[in-house]
Amino acid sequence: MIKKLLTADIPKFISIVSNAYPSMDAHKPEIRDIYMKKFEEICKHAKEVKVYGCYREKELLGGMLIYDYKMNYYNHMIDVCGLGTVATDFIHKKEHVAKELVSYFIDYGKKNKKDFLLLYPFNVMFYSKFGFCPGEKMDLYRVKPAHFSILKSKGIMRYLEEPDTEDIVKFYNSFSQKVHGMILKTEMEKKAFFRNPEIRTVGFYDSEKNLCGYVRFSFRKENAGNWLKNSLVIREMIYSDTACLKSIFSFFASQKDQIEFVEFTTVDRDIWRLFEDIYYPGEVIIPSVYHNSNIQGVGLMYRVCSIESVLKKLPAPSDFCIEFIVHDPLSGKDEHFTLGSNKKKVSVSMDLGSFSSWSIGSISLEKLVYLGKAFITDSCALKELNAVFSFLKPPYCTTSF
Repeated sequence: MIKKLLTADIPKFISIVSNAYPSMDAHKPEIRDIYMKKFEEICKHAKEVKVYGCYREKELLGGMLIYDYKMNYYNHMIDVCGLGTVATDFIHKKEHVAKELVSYFIDYGKKNKKDFLLLYPFNVMFYSKFGFCPGEKMDLYRVKPAHFSILKSKGIMRYLEEPDTEDIVKFYNSFSQKVHGMILKTEMEKKAFFRNPEIRTVGFYDSEKNLCGYVRFSFRKENAGNWLKNSLVIREMIYSDTACLKSIFSFFASQKDQIEFVEFTTVDRDIWRLFEDIYYPGEVIIPSVYHNSNIQGVGLMYRVCSIESVLKKLPAPSDFCIEFIVHDPLSGKDEHFTLGSNKKKVSVSMDLGSFSSWSIGSISLEKLVYLGKAFITDSCALKELNAVFSFLKPPYCTTSF
C-alpha cells in the first residue's frame, strides 16, 4: 500500500535512504538532523513536493518523493512531475517495493493530468521497463582556466546573497520560459537557494545593469596532500546570451593562478569551440587520433503521461494524417492516437519509451525508423514528417530532484 509518509515514520525512512544511498552520509548525526528537518518541512508545509511510503502490514518498506513542476515544452508551460529519492529497505530488496512505488508515481501523474513524468535513474534499464527513456546526454568538462578565452573586461559582476533571491528566481524563471525543457523554480528551491554555505553565487550584469546570468560554485581539493591545489565545481550556470557566457568564461580564466580545473556540465554540444585548447585530465587518444575532451553520461529520463495532451501541442501536417500506434509496456496494449485531419493516413508505430524520447526532442523520427525503434507504413512520407517536426530539439534541464 502506498500512502503519504507518516511523520512518525520519518526516522525509519531516513534509515532506509541511508542504506540505499550510503554516500549521502545520512547515518552521521549532523547529516541525519538535516534530513529530519527537510522531511518534516515537506510533510507539514511543502505544496510542490510530497513524501510517500510503501507500507505492508503497517511496516514501512520504502519510500519516494514526488515533485509537481511547471516545465517549458516548446514554449508551452506544462504540468509535469518528478520522482526522486526512491529507496527500498535493504533487507526487503527483490520484493517489488520499487516497482510498486514507480507504478503509483505513474498513476499519480495520470490522475493529476500531467503531460510528462521525469526522474533521474539509479538504473536506466529498470525504468525503461516502465516506458521511461533518457533525454539528452550530459557532457562534463574539466577545463584549465587558462584554456578559457579572456576578455579585456569581465563586465559587471558581484556576489549574490540571500536578499537577491527574488531577482535570481525572476531571472531564472524568465530564462526557463524561453528554453525547452527548463523547469520553473519552486518555493522550496527558493528557500534553499542560499542554505548551503559551501556554495557561492556570482551574478553577471549587462550594460543596463540587468542580471543576465549567474554561476553557483564550490571548491574541491585536487590533492589531499596539497591544500593549495583546488578546482572550481560549477553547481549551476545560467546565462541569457553569448556575451554573458563569454563574461563568465573570462571570470573562469582569471582564476588560473589559483584554480587547477573548472568543472561544469552542459548539453551544449558545441561549447568546446569557445575554449582555447581541448584537454581532459587523464587524456586518452581515441583511434585513430581523436583527443578526449570530456566525458558524457545518460541521466534524466522522460515518460509521456498524456499522449493526447502532448500531441495537441505539436503541429499537424497539412498533407496527411498521422496515426501513432504506441505500445505501453505496463498494460501490454497498443494505443492509437491521431494527429491531423487529412484523409491520407500514415501510420507510425513504436513503444512508449521511443515516443517519449521523440516527443521530448531527444531523437528524430527518421533516426528511430533507421534504428528499427519505430515503423512507418509509407517510407516516402518520412522526409516530409521529419521536416514538419524539425523544430523538435533536445531538452535542457538544470533542476535536480
